[in-house]
Amino acid sequence: MALVAALAAGVLVAGRSTRPMRRMATAASAVDAGDLSTRMSPEGPVEARRLAESFNHMLDRLEEAFARQRAFTSDASHELRTPLTSIRGQIEVLSRSRHKASPEEVAATAAVVTREVDRMKRLVDDMLLLAQLDEGLAHDPRPTPVEDLLADAVSGLSGGLDREIEVRSAPRGTVPADRDRITQVIRNLIRNSVEHTAPGGAINVAASPGVNGAVEISVSDDGRGIPMADRERIFVRFHRVERARDRQSGGAGLGLAIARAIVEAHGGRIWADDAPEGGARITFRLPGYRPDDA
Repeated sequence: MALVAALAAGVLVAGRSTRPMRRMATAASAVDAGDLSTRMSPEGPVEARRLAESFNHMLDRLEEAFARQRAFTSDASHELRTPLTSIRGQIEVLSRSRHKASPEEVAATAAVVTREVDRMKRLVDDMLLLAQLDEGLAHDPRPTPVEDLLADAVSGLSGGLDREIEVRSAPRGTVPADRDRITQVIRNLIRNSVEHTAPGGAINVAASPGVNGAVEISVSDDGRGIPMADRERIFVRFHRVERARDRQSGGAGLGLAIARAIVEAHGGRIWADDAPEGGARITFRLPGYRPDDA
């Protein structure tokens, strides 16, 4: 009788001990079948509850990652379909009038097709860069003068923009940065300001020492500004503050996403707020700033 009682107690204890593992096995089977909404209830001993919470947290991250991937694929397909539709329409119009088309019409069609192909190339290049950033940015941070970063970014951008770009301040010091990548960030911010300011508007670039040995670089404008609800979403891929805005003038919505990825790869942070001029200001912070007199 003692042996039977001991066996029964052992079976009971083993069943209760392995119950969380059986629940996890059931949840894992559901996830393997494609159901990412499955969650484990945090029950049982402390270790089992911790395991269930970690498992649920992992599923939350997986579900969010798959949702981002689906949204990215959908948006990318839509962005590529727009120029392809325009190119096809131009070619069809030209083919229907091939016996009557004048050299001017052919040149106009060629200009439209070339512009759309250039847009597709820029979009594909940006998507490839984002894929590289997801895999880990290959960058080479070296001590770089902050003044040189601002000068490189602004140089050559003023011509043809019909905007006044002014470098207001730049501290004399260095920051560990990949010069080409950070220049790309500043230029992306300037182009974003150009898209949201009227012709003749003012765009200001400035830098100043930040907290905890960092440097803060900002680009501000006197445009319409960014609504409070959109100040975090503007850094999401393919997001536009004005959804109805023409894609030809508004871009694909990847410039700020690329800027954030590059800044975060440098260990920094980027955010948006109100500019003193009344428009928008986007600032990013890079660690490791050293003034020249240090």
